[in-house]
Amino acid sequence: MKIMAGIGPKRRQLAQLLKASRLALDVDAVIAVVAGVLAAPAEIGDSWHALVADPTPAPLAQALQKLHAYLAEDYRDGLAAEDFARLPRPARLALLREELAARGLAGFIVPRADEHQGEYVPQRGQRLAWLTGFTGSAGAAIVLTRRAAVFVDGRYTLQAADQVDTALFKIHHLIDEPPSRWLAAALGKGETIGYDPWLHTPQEVERLRAAAERAGAALRAVDNNPLDRVWPGQPPPPLAPVYPQPAQFAGESAESKRARLGHALAEEGVAAAVLTMPESIAWLLNIRGGDVPHTPLPLSFAILRQDGGVTLFIDRRKLMPGLDQHLGNAVAIEPPERLRAPPHGVAPPRVQPQKALRLPFSYPPPPCPTSGPACPPGRCMPVPQRRLTRPSHALKGPSSTSSTRRATGGASLSPTPRWRLSTCSCSTSWASPTGKDGGRSRTTSKAVRAQTAASPSITARRAT
Repeated sequence: MKIMAGIGPKRRQLAQLLKASRLALDVDAVIAVVAGVLAAPAEIGDSWHALVADPTPAPLAQALQKLHAYLAEDYRDGLAAEDFARLPRPARLALLREELAARGLAGFIVPRADEHQGEYVPQRGQRLAWLTGFTGSAGAAIVLTRRAAVFVDGRYTLQAADQVDTALFKIHHLIDEPPSRWLAAALGKGETIGYDPWLHTPQEVERLRAAAERAGAALRAVDNNPLDRVWPGQPPPPLAPVYPQPAQFAGESAESKRARLGHALAEEGVAAAVLTMPESIAWLLNIRGGDVPHTPLPLSFAILRQDGGVTLFIDRRKLMPGLDQHLGNAVAIEPPERLRAPPHGVAPPRVQPQKALRLPFSYPPPPCPTSGPACPPGRCMPVPQRRLTRPSHALKGPSSTSSTRRATGGASLSPTPRWRLSTCSCSTSWASPTGKDGGRSRTTSKAVRAQTAASPSITARRAT
């Protein structure tokens, strides 16, 4: 990315405007902010100006837009067609293999997912697309020393064949021939394959480790993603403004939500819950953002404690002025990298990681038996009852339902059954038509209902 050192007058002008506005940011800090803005979806518009100064004086706003346009001219995320012309797929694969060899690894697993396991991934997290060219919403790649494979589901058969170089990667079906099965057959005895532990669920790691062991090989977590090391000009984390969700739309104060869920943790004997899903954090703290396309989420992590206190791990640079007051004293802000350190005052054995659960829009899932042959092999497993807590943000209150009616022109709303969860944890690709195979939405959780009961929860029914 361009640095403004070569255009002294413009740089000096921006510095003077920043000084006149009595801002602590210098020109280099503003350039770093713009870099993060360029890595965010374009729909955030010029709202990012408030991250520099709020209100933004007209001369400063004009200077910021000029800086944005200037840096955008040279911005490359490595994902466009012209980027693949500059650095073709064979060269990218070769760079990764060189890095793996330097680390003593026989291979590496590249999932489509990012650190949050969400459906929408920022530019920085598009590792699968950068390596293979495949841009579908679900998939993975495995790179070994002499062979490589891409795994996609049935929705992307034609797309993968069009985007992936089949001379480099053999395409497999994600469900019929999953990565774990392929890995068990492809790894050699004594080899070590790496993975980024931030990009996989515990269940995925268990399957991959078992596959490696069947081959007489080993699975190793790596500290720094080797693909990130060889991705020239990898975009920085996105910097879209994070702002409060007004109380009239949230329906409940963040303080009330934190206290209620903290009390639930205390009843379960859990010291804290680690929240990894941005939508859960956005709901809990009544905040919104724009770090990923099509959904107003601020990418972040959080730890909720019994007393209702929260540690929010987020880049402070994208917090709108006044957000600290909205969050209150019970919410501490830490940089995302601090999450790697053990939480202060929290005993690791009693920390509950989030067990995500997303309910379908309007399609109830088929029953899932808690035992017996009707549950497909490999699709169900017992889990602790306390981890199957339905997130409160799945229930729509009066504020949400009234907003839905206004947004849909008075669409019909009707109650749906509550999902009362027991001890069956199933893959939603089998259990729900809105799961991965259904193509309507990606569900990162494994929990689905085992029995139903009446509920006052409301969902919108699509008009026919």
